[in-house]
Amino acid sequence: SREMMDGPTVGPDGTVYVVRLAATSTSTGQGMMQSTTGSSKYELVAISSVNGSTKWKLEITGTMVSEPVLGKDGKIFLAASDFVMSGQSQSGGGMMNSGSSTTATGKSRLLIVTAYPTTATISNTIAVDSDVLSAPRTADDSGSYVVYATGFEMGTDSDAIASGTKTLYAFTPGGQIKFSVKINQP
Repeated sequence: SREMMDGPTVGPDGTVYVVRLAATSTSTGQGMMQSTTGSSKYELVAISSVNGSTKWKLEITGTMVSEPVLGKDGKIFLAASDFVMSGQSQSGGGMMNSGSSTTATGKSRLLIVTAYPTTATISNTIAVDSDVLSAPRTADDSGSYVVYATGFEMGTDSDAIASGTKTLYAFTPGGQIKFSVKINQP
């Protein structure tokens, strides 16, 4: 599973940031296996390097959530998407009925999290046209920095990602799209 691929992110003060599946309140003893909702709930957790205690946790909604990445100003960036492969749980069309018709289902977004000592908030959400967004990466840029992520459009055949469009997105620390460029091989 993807959780095994993502390591923790460690801040300059030693705080450890991890993304984990949030405990669902409708657990029936079997835990997640009973979940029939289309959208998973994850949480971003800040863990103290002193004693392992939880400093704060922040709920992140999506079927896929990337590992967190830190900007040099302390902002935390992660990617989330609502993409569901056609073979996966389509029980009752969970996401389609969720009343939030303002967000296009199956698209992804970059989340900017501002962290405080005992709490955190999602300070900005930038929606992009790609179905899935990679974990962000940061790079210095003339005194500031840029946040890069790769967006993937899912194709229809079995090699779904390879057949879809790939887009490189560059975001400013505040969440503006600096540029986006298609990066597929011909």
